[in-house]
This record gives sequence, C-alpha cells and structure tokens, in this order.
Amino acid sequence: MLEEETLFTGITDDEHAYIMQFIDEDDETRGKFVYHPDSETFIVTLPSQAHEQPITQINFAFQTAITSIGHDNTLVQVHVHANSCFLGDSTHADPDIHIICTPFIDIGVLNKPISLWILENCLSQTESGGRNKIHRIIDDDGGIPLASLINMIEAHQYANPDPDSEIAQCLRSKPVMSFEEWTPLRTRSNQFGPVISEGHSWVELLKIEFHTWIRPEDSPIDLDNDDSSVYSKGSLFPIENTQEMDAMISQGIARIQDIILHHLVLLDPEGDHYDVRQWTPPAKVIRWKEIKASLVTAVWATAYNRYKLLHHSLLKRKAEGADDSSTKKAHV
Repeated sequence: MLEEETLFTGITDDEHAYIMQFIDEDDETRGKFVYHPDSETFIVTLPSQAHEQPITQINFAFQTAITSIGHDNTLVQVHVHANSCFLGDSTHADPDIHIICTPFIDIGVLNKPISLWILENCLSQTESGGRNKIHRIIDDDGGIPLASLINMIEAHQYANPDPDSEIAQCLRSKPVMSFEEWTPLRTRSNQFGPVISEGHSWVELLKIEFHTWIRPEDSPIDLDNDDSSVYSKGSLFPIENTQEMDAMISQGIARIQDIILHHLVLLDPEGDHYDVRQWTPPAKVIRWKEIKASLVTAVWATAYNRYKLLHHSLLKRKAEGADDSSTKKAHV
C-alpha cells in the first residue's frame, strides 16, 4: 500500500475513548482512525503525500462551489472537513472528506449536524478497501445523500529489496542520496511509474479512478448499483475521462443546494430565497488536470520517501552491527 495501515484488536469502548482523548490533546499526532465497536477493532492509517494531495485540492473545490450558492451561512452552515469524525452507532471513522450541514432551528439554536457527502481516497493493491470503508458508514447512516471514492491502484504489492540482495548491499556502501541524485529520468510514459532507481521499482500505479454515488429517493446508497442515474465513474490514468464524473459531481452540488434551500424555507417560510433558488452549479467543480499534475509529483515523492527510509534503515543497522563487533572485541 501507499498508506501504512495497522490493525489493533480487542480495543474496548473505554480504551478507544481514552486513545482518542490523547490524540485530540496531542497536536503532533497524525493519521486516520477507524473504530468498530462491534468487533473491537481499531485501524490506524498513516497516509502518504500521494494520499493527502488530492484531498487538499478537492476539499477546496467543494468548499468554493458550496460557498458560491450564496446562502446565509449563519442560518444553514455547510462546511467541508478533512478527516472530520463520523461518529455512528456501529462505526467511528475519519473520512478523508466529510461535508456536514448544520441547520438552525431558530436564530442561534443549533439543530443536529447532517452528513451530506463522504469521500475516501484509497491507495492499495485492491479496489475493495475504499468501498468497505464507505459501506460501513452507509450501513450506519442510510440517509447520507452522496459518497465518492478515489481508487489509486498499485500494479503490485510493494516490497523493499531483500536485505541480502545486491541492491541492499550497494546501498549500504554509500550515503543517502538527495532527490536530485536519486531520481531517474521522468517521462510521460513513467509519470505514474514504474519509478525505477538503484535497480528497484519503488512505485507503479495501475490506474486512478473516481467513483460517485447519489442516494435514490427511496433507499440508501447502494455501492453495487451502477445505474447511471445514481452512479458515475471517471478516470485519470491510464486514460483520462472525466466528463460523466463532472456531471455527477455537479448534480451532487445541486443536491446540497436543495438541502440548503429546504432548511432555509423551514426557518423562513415567507422568504423567497431567490438567489439560492436561481443559483446554478458549475459544470466543472474539480480541476482534474491540476489534480493529475500534483499526483504525479506526489507519487514520485512517495517513491523517494520509500527509498530514503530504506537506505537510512540499512545504514543504521550497519552502524549498529559495527558497534556490536567493537563491543565484543573490547571484552575479549
């Protein structure tokens, strides 16, 4: 995986609450956390740069589109959060993007926050990981109207060179290289890998796809339903095809517009709310070319980080081995 994921089992509700309290109080703790009370499992994921980069840009694109609706945000607040907590009855998770609506019952009186859109960015060797995360959240809250998944699939499971290999032996014989010294020639054909340096492939993506689902009127989102009225798929690599995805995301923003208008009318039935009613969502919410370009940079940064961490580790073990040998000789 391009993400480092660790599974802890046998974690009780009280233990999970204690862990999350510690994390909330520690500003330096990074990562994503998913807890399943029924199975007492706690999953910690340390995301890579390739994981984080598109989240930052899509977050900004969504917030820009929603803000342009022009509604009174003091009456109906809609915010786009990164890694904001989803606290359900059976799943506690931190979706990569979580759009939340908080309407007001009356001026200054909050209503219950409503989850509007869940997005996960999954980097792995399989397509099931991200779907499973979204599926658990949808099972917990069937009223969520929108869900999206970015699937960045690696061509094969990544593994470091064997410690006894010629590559590892070569790395032990020289200092850690800078990015400029290490990086191979980047071309259009290898922008998403394979990134090969020092005789080893550090990363290679098979494909990058984007999926979006819209909830039908009479049932929760079904991730297995590929009907074009409620589901769309786009691609950034190896082919670039985002036209249908643009239309579905625009439709999703329009769904949020309808929800905002619904709550505004409840608060002020006599108002015409003309500006919100007349607003039209942009045809293209996300600038895919910019995301693709930044992903190229992020994927190569991930490859270099894999190399650098390995090289540091090999040199450290070499130094520790030399220290052990010196200690043994001193005792002879």
